[in-house]
Amino acid sequence: TLSWSFGKNDVYKSDLIQLDIIAQNNWERPVYFSSTLMTSSYLGLKEFMQLEGLAYRLMPFKVPGAKDGFVNADVMYDRLMKNTFWREMNNPNTYYNEFYTGSPVITSRIAFLRLADQLIRENKKDKARDVLNRSLQVMPDTAIPYDQISVGYVESLLQVGETAKALAMSKAIAGRCEQNLEYYLVGGHYDGGREINSALYQLNTIVQALKDNGQANVAKPYETLFTKYYAMADK
Repeated sequence: TLSWSFGKNDVYKSDLIQLDIIAQNNWERPVYFSSTLMTSSYLGLKEFMQLEGLAYRLMPFKVPGAKDGFVNADVMYDRLMKNTFWREMNNPNTYYNEFYTGSPVITSRIAFLRLADQLIRENKKDKARDVLNRSLQVMPDTAIPYDQISVGYVESLLQVGETAKALAMSKAIAGRCEQNLEYYLVGGHYDGGREINSALYQLNTIVQALKDNGQANVAKPYETLFTKYYAMADK
């Protein structure tokens, strides 16, 4: 029995179809939801959803507080590390337009990051290190540049002992953030609100990750950059 709150949203025909499938299926076949859907498309069932890669599987039990679903590390490890074919995403000579570097890449990077985080929580740092390195191998910066999701890798890399990679990633991301902030704030291009906020977020995330993992001295120049541009943006 599933007992949950649908919320106060309108119920559309598409929602009724999904609810009918769930009601009639009786757990005879797995029911999956894409991990790229809008929040409302999950019907308020996220606490019953197990992330198994790039999709959520509806489960007959609830994990209270799992507002974005929960990770089954064993299943997801097999999915991402053994059963997914990452074709050409590491080829710097392949052109990726904004659509491809949007949802497909972001979703994949989030999946790797969530799996690594769960493995770290389970004190399986060796497997978490393999997951992070696999992600950097199949979607390297040279082919698909780091994005706002990538900055979350810094702390995880530090936690699994990949300090050199974490520092190199921090330097690369911070350098690009500085270029963007110079362009918009110093260059007077004030129409880049989203880019400004993204760059400030990434700088601040790097600073906090370094401070929280014994790299306070390394964090100082990035903190100086953040303070400088935050003050400019706040005017």
